[in-house]
Amino acid sequence: MNAPFDTLEFAQRVKNTRLGKDGADTLARAMADVAMRDLVTQQAMEKALSGQLVKLAAINVATITIAVAVLGALLSLLK
Repeated sequence: MNAPFDTLEFAQRVKNTRLGKDGADTLARAMADVAMRDLVTQQAMEKALSGQLVKLAAINVATITIAVAVLGALLSLLK
Protein backbone atom coordinates (compact mmCIF):
# COMPACT_ATOMS: atom_id res chain seq x y z
CA MET A 1 0.00 0.00 0.00
CA ASN A 2 1.30 3.47 -0.85
CA ALA A 3 1.48 6.37 1.52
CA PRO A 4 -1.20 9.00 0.88
CA PHE A 5 1.49 11.55 0.10
CA ASP A 6 4.73 11.56 -1.87
CA THR A 7 7.42 10.72 0.69
CA LEU A 8 10.21 11.17 -1.86
CA GLU A 9 9.12 14.71 -2.70
CA PHE A 10 8.77 15.45 1.02
CA ALA A 11 12.30 14.17 1.73
CA GLN A 12 13.74 16.14 -1.20
CA ARG A 13 12.20 19.37 0.08
CA VAL A 14 13.33 18.82 3.66
CA LYS A 15 16.91 17.76 2.81
CA ASN A 16 17.69 21.30 1.67
CA THR A 17 17.01 22.58 5.20
CA ARG A 18 19.22 22.36 8.28
CA LEU A 19 18.02 18.78 8.81
CA GLY A 20 19.92 17.51 5.79
CA LYS A 21 19.41 14.25 3.89
CA ASP A 22 19.45 11.91 6.91
CA GLY A 23 16.95 14.06 8.80
CA ALA A 24 14.74 14.32 5.73
CA ASP A 25 14.74 10.55 5.18
CA THR A 26 13.94 9.90 8.84
CA LEU A 27 11.09 12.42 8.85
CA ALA A 28 9.64 11.03 5.61
CA ARG A 29 9.66 7.47 7.00
CA ALA A 30 8.10 8.60 10.28
CA MET A 31 5.36 10.58 8.53
CA ALA A 32 4.56 7.62 6.25
CA ASP A 33 4.35 5.29 9.27
CA VAL A 34 1.98 7.62 11.11
CA ALA A 35 -0.17 8.18 8.03
CA MET A 36 -0.39 4.46 7.24
CA ARG A 37 -1.35 3.50 10.81
CA ASP A 38 -4.89 4.87 10.41
CA LEU A 39 -5.58 3.71 6.86
CA VAL A 40 -7.95 0.86 6.12
CA THR A 41 -8.19 -1.26 2.99
CA GLN A 42 -11.31 -1.20 0.85
CA GLN A 43 -11.79 -4.92 1.51
CA ALA A 44 -11.67 -4.42 5.30
CA MET A 45 -14.12 -1.51 5.07
CA GLU A 46 -16.55 -3.51 2.92
CA LYS A 47 -16.36 -6.44 5.36
CA ALA A 48 -17.09 -4.17 8.33
CA LEU A 49 -19.99 -2.49 6.54
CA SER A 50 -21.41 -5.82 5.46
CA GLY A 51 -21.48 -6.98 9.06
CA GLN A 52 -23.23 -3.79 10.11
CA LEU A 53 -25.86 -4.23 7.37
CA VAL A 54 -26.61 -7.76 8.60
CA LYS A 55 -27.05 -6.46 12.17
CA LEU A 56 -29.29 -3.64 10.96
CA ALA A 57 -31.44 -6.06 8.96
CA ALA A 58 -31.83 -8.29 12.04
CA ILE A 59 -32.87 -5.31 14.14
CA ASN A 60 -35.43 -4.29 11.52
CA VAL A 61 -36.91 -7.79 11.40
CA ALA A 62 -37.14 -7.94 15.20
CA THR A 63 -38.75 -4.50 15.36
CA ILE A 64 -41.35 -5.38 12.74
CA THR A 65 -42.08 -8.69 14.46
CA ILE A 66 -42.64 -6.97 17.80
CA ALA A 67 -44.81 -4.28 16.19
CA VAL A 68 -46.99 -6.89 14.50
CA ALA A 69 -47.33 -8.86 17.74
CA VAL A 70 -48.31 -5.73 19.69
CA LEU A 71 -50.78 -4.70 17.00
CA GLY A 72 -52.28 -8.20 17.02
CA ALA A 73 -52.64 -8.10 20.80
CA LEU A 74 -54.30 -4.69 20.67
CA LEU A 75 -56.72 -5.81 17.97
CA SER A 76 -57.67 -8.90 19.98
CA LEU A 77 -58.39 -6.73 23.03
CA LEU A 78 -60.64 -4.43 21.00
CA LYS A 79 -62.91 -7.29 19.85
